[in-house]
Amino acid sequence: MTELVVTDLTAGYGADPVLGGVDLHVESGQLAAVLGPSGCGKTTLLRVLAGFHEADGGSVTLGANTVAAAGRHVAPERRRVGIVPQEGALFPHLSVGANVAFGLGGMRRNKARVADLLEVVGLRGYQKRMPHELSGGQQQRVAVARALAPEPDVVLLDEPFSALDAGLRAEVRADVREALRAMGATAVLVTHDQEEALSMADRIAVLRDGTIAQAGTAQEVYAHPADLAVALFVGEAVLLEVDTYGDTAPGWLAGVPLAPATQDRRDGAGVAMLRPEQLRLTAVARNNGTGAHAVVGDVTFHGHDATVLLEPLHTSASVLSDQGRLRARVQGAMRVQRGDHVRIDVDGAARFYPTDGASSRTTGGQGAARGQPSRR
Repeated sequence: MTELVVTDLTAGYGADPVLGGVDLHVESGQLAAVLGPSGCGKTTLLRVLAGFHEADGGSVTLGANTVAAAGRHVAPERRRVGIVPQEGALFPHLSVGANVAFGLGGMRRNKARVADLLEVVGLRGYQKRMPHELSGGQQQRVAVARALAPEPDVVLLDEPFSALDAGLRAEVRADVREALRAMGATAVLVTHDQEEALSMADRIAVLRDGTIAQAGTAQEVYAHPADLAVALFVGEAVLLEVDTYGDTAPGWLAGVPLAPATQDRRDGAGVAMLRPEQLRLTAVARNNGTGAHAVVGDVTFHGHDATVLLEPLHTSASVLSDQGRLRARVQGAMRVQRGDHVRIDVDGAARFYPTDGASSRTTGGQGAARGQPSRR
């Protein structure tokens, strides 16, 4: 197993910089997801790691070998890096077994190695099948087996599930993750899909404008986003404008702990961020009780849970997301429906981001909260 260390990496195309000082550390046997929107530099980073594109500065180290640095560029074929492309890219004239064995030497060793790898990816006995006889998900499994066959130091996955339908995508993701674990492979997945990154990766690095905005475990990045832009990109968010900062939120959020997003605990105006699953709903009479009340505007049922859009009544905090509505995530059996009056309670703490500088980091972010790609 091999660790991957990227230090202050810069790269671009001519006079156009793309990567502006990327730092990334993937421990041996870990799967790291580089998550970011289109145009943020994911593909360029992948190409530099693979050796297809020369770095302008910084370094890339695989185990004890520095493969990119000032005045040094190791060719792709000498890096011991396996690649799983977006759509498998199998050789159509070769059988499954021949695709997996491509690049290996020694037929006797090949047969045993191919059989073992196909077992790992759940395709035992498929050696003689042709690529056109396989489903899209099976082709991606073969592509993973082919990438693992030469026992590479690092496996790079270039959005390999984007062409699969939603139902198949989750199954293939789980199979690929298990295959990588079984082989003890160090891997880097580049993706724009938040659910994919959160569900698969041991570690997530959010790439924005050519730099890493935040890196950590999936739980850390989701629960403790470094800024509002990260918060909005890695999941749905409820944003509330607050005019003071203390240990607890003011207004209808009174009593809810406010956790500062950074060490900078400036007083004054800011934005409180909650995740939709933190909102707890209780059906009430129209004039019952105090605190936050709302009318259910819409319910979207997902099977295992539901999204509830709420029209707030007499809240003292402006709702900055979803056109002024609150978004709640309800688990289990549905207990509210459109037109119901509900009381809102909050589970856990809200994250606080000072207004100074926050708005610039969320340019386009509120739109993302309403129209980002589905995390389902």
